[in-house]
Amino acid sequence: MNSKAEDNVVAFRGATRAGGMPSPREVVGYCRNLAMRHVQPLLQEMLDKADDALFRLADKAEDNQTQTAYFEAMRALRRQRSTVESEYATQLARAFDALLLPRGKATPADPAEAQPQGLTLVGSDELEENLAVEGMAGKVRRTHQTALYGIGHRLAHVLHRPPPEEGGHPLDPETFCQAFREALRALDLEIRIRLVILKLFDQHVASRLSPLYEEVNAYLVGRGILPELRQGPAPRASGSSREGAAASSAGPGPEQEGGGEGDLVALLQRLNRHRPGGGAAAGGVPGGTSGPGSPAGGAVADAPALAAALSRLAADEPIPGAQLKGAVMGVLDPGGGRAVALSGMDESAIDIVAMLFDFILDDPTLPAPARALIGRLQIPVLKVAVLDKSFFSQRRHPVRRFLSALSRVDVAWWAEGGDGRLEALVEGLVSASDGDAAAFAEALEALQGLQEAAREAAEREEASTTRAVQDRDRALLTQGMADEAVARVMEGRSLPPPVEAFLQGTWRDLLVDIARREGQGGEVWQQALNVASLLVWSLAPKPDPQAREQLRHLLPTLLQGLQEGMDRVSLPAGERQALLDLLAREHARLVRRPDLPEGDADQAPEAGGGAVSAPQVASGAVPADGRSFMARKVQEINQRIAEGRFTLPGDAAPPAEEGAVEDLHTMAARELEEGTWLEHRAEEASQPVRMKLSWKSLISGRYLFVDARGLKVQEMDAPSLAAAFRAGRARIVEHTPVFERAIGNLMQQLEAESD
Repeated sequence: MNSKAEDNVVAFRGATRAGGMPSPREVVGYCRNLAMRHVQPLLQEMLDKADDALFRLADKAEDNQTQTAYFEAMRALRRQRSTVESEYATQLARAFDALLLPRGKATPADPAEAQPQGLTLVGSDELEENLAVEGMAGKVRRTHQTALYGIGHRLAHVLHRPPPEEGGHPLDPETFCQAFREALRALDLEIRIRLVILKLFDQHVASRLSPLYEEVNAYLVGRGILPELRQGPAPRASGSSREGAAASSAGPGPEQEGGGEGDLVALLQRLNRHRPGGGAAAGGVPGGTSGPGSPAGGAVADAPALAAALSRLAADEPIPGAQLKGAVMGVLDPGGGRAVALSGMDESAIDIVAMLFDFILDDPTLPAPARALIGRLQIPVLKVAVLDKSFFSQRRHPVRRFLSALSRVDVAWWAEGGDGRLEALVEGLVSASDGDAAAFAEALEALQGLQEAAREAAEREEASTTRAVQDRDRALLTQGMADEAVARVMEGRSLPPPVEAFLQGTWRDLLVDIARREGQGGEVWQQALNVASLLVWSLAPKPDPQAREQLRHLLPTLLQGLQEGMDRVSLPAGERQALLDLLAREHARLVRRPDLPEGDADQAPEAGGGAVSAPQVASGAVPADGRSFMARKVQEINQRIAEGRFTLPGDAAPPAEEGAVEDLHTMAARELEEGTWLEHRAEEASQPVRMKLSWKSLISGRYLFVDARGLKVQEMDAPSLAAAFRAGRARIVEHTPVFERAIGNLMQQLEAESD
């Protein structure tokens, strides 16, 4: 792998955090360099052996056609070897760069470009390659399971993400195998020959990754990243136990709905047992017979009679929980003669529904319009609870699902009045409710359709918003790389002020443009660094005759490179000529009169109305050989950038307060996951806003927050968010559906009362 290919990476600077914890950019950059340095000699050895292997296969070929195919493959590999090496390095670099980009943000720029997901046909050749790559990667994973476990968890810790499943990071063996598979596409080879080369890659590269994994883990532990991590994944379940675990994680089945804190049956039965005669009435009292808890001579209302009475209980506003049972009895027994009573089970059902709605209507996480609309459903829900006791036992009952879905409607929709569609759904349930859960199921389907359309529109808007911020961060990245390159080129050298201004202005802008369009480390980037380094060397003293002679030979190359760079950035003719005139004078002085004292520099002809001082000798010796100086400088610059050792514009970290410690608020802000919803109130604002963490930039350290429509709300960094947590101006919004939270709250209350 040539050096040019090795440098063809996009670098990420990372300053060490307070407390010694390295930043994600620093860690990823260092691990990337370890991987590049490790696989470079292995790949070169493998390609050498591939040539020999193809020759042996050609020699043993059974027919001329097969022999010709192997010989043609040999020639193609020799001609395109540098391309394969360069493309392999590029593929690996992209895998590491992708680790610092937001997850799940691979939305096409144009929605029309998105292809429908579904089953696709895979050709037999591609299938064979897939199996070969999967086999290689799987074998390495099994061999180095413990090391890969440590790497995956430590990288996830640095990136503030959940530990990955199998793979999920660029040091996984599949990354190395897939990168080589993509690099081989540069060669037009038959599948049998591609499989031969893939087998060689398996033998000489993939199977020799152990030292790399050991070095990466040692580096991560040395930087204080989960040093106490237990080495090795938890043993996998097998047989029926694994199937049971999978079934459990998938959620309750139809006959297990409503387990755990969502089980209202236990709550219903417990309340019923505490009523007089509740044990006998636990199953409900059919017909109109007297129940143990009813007054003498009175009849216990059956479920249909109770539902009919509820239909006469019209209420524009929800009835407070403490008054709901009295209101129900008022319509059930208008005369108040206690001729009709409630069964213990129905009485408990009314109490539970009353308490649930009290909790929902007092929930501060729900927008006021949502609480008002849900409150309108109090009586329709109670009808269903009376007629259909599966409401209490099934977590996925249509009524419970509809209430939870309604509570999760985007806050932006509520703020805009919901355009009448939500109100129409609820009003239809209120006016036509006969206690049949099917009406709620139909309303749920309609609501989900509205939510899906709104979600897709929000995702498109969010993708556009995120791309704009990502583009800005990438611009900062290219500027930081260009600034670092120019600073290192000029380091320790005293140059004429116009030359300094040229390098820090025009040439820096050229490097930014190259990095943005073609990437740092490519051929054009290398050429621009070569020209800048050669320019600095050309202005250093040349006491040695050989150095002066070399300067004369290199001047045409230097001037041509400068002209091409100035053409690319469209430097005005006046500025261009002034620089070239100055260089002509300086180079003439160095070639003809290298011993000219610095104080006599003002004897040189003026350009632009002012004299230019001769460059002073730098504290460090300048190599007499311009080419060696240029090569050393370019290598140093690319190494620093690849390892992330540069700063971004405006990236000066504020000084840490003396004695400052990392509190829980700082940890919560730093480890906040993308997709988390917050309620945040700015210092000058009176009302909080809801916003979702859409993207955590691992380049600038900024957090991007969007609203429910995908529009940008604001940006902030982790310290600012921690300050908002600390001041009580920000809080994480609950993920649990409101109805399930209400059930959990009631269960806790009941447990506390029984204690």
